[in-house]
Amino acid sequence: SFKDAVRNVRANLDFSGRTDSGFARIGVSDCAASFGRSDFLISSGWVEDPLKAGKISLVGKFGRVYPGDVLSMLGGMTVPAITFPEEGWLDGSLEIAGTFARPLVKAGVKSTAMQVQYNAGQHVFTIPVGNNDVRLSLNPGTGEAEIEKCELGLLNGKIVLKHASGRFLPGQPFRFALEGDMDGLDFSSFQVDKINRANQQQKNCNTR
Repeated sequence: SFKDAVRNVRANLDFSGRTDSGFARIGVSDCAASFGRSDFLISSGWVEDPLKAGKISLVGKFGRVYPGDVLSMLGGMTVPAITFPEEGWLDGSLEIAGTFARPLVKAGVKSTAMQVQYNAGQHVFTIPVGNNDVRLSLNPGTGEAEIEKCELGLLNGKIVLKHASGRFLPGQPFRFALEGDMDGLDFSSFQVDKINRANQQQKNCNTR
């Protein structure tokens, strides 16, 4: 479970009592934990009136976050169709403000090169993903996201977005607008392999 997988938890909390706003505030610093191969740190921030208004201001970072660990963190989710023959990782910073009910998130994410493989049943698609550098803001309540910077390594080339925004809400069509340039994409590096169904059925029988 998620609780059992979290390790090396530490935190400094400062119960400073009521502030000028009239609410109790808890200061947070050096709040760290490990999950899988990943490290998370909230370096500074505070939580105000945690039982009611739940105002928050937190600044943190994460290091060497692997895609497989992210899937595990989301409730032990497994996606057999997606694998990472060459697995990279993500580093970045995170700022959270607003309230528990209506947080506003700003993030800066950099990732190393990796290879993503998707099994569609009859074919396996292999996509080389290069180094990425993205800065974005997200309002989870409205689903609105805006990308301030986006440089994506893809198919041994690069995609640079000058502007990107969208709205992503469960049960509703995704809406987004993109403006940018592509340079040096090598579509021959997009590999498609057909699955031998007889060999696949034999392999499934052998594993029973």
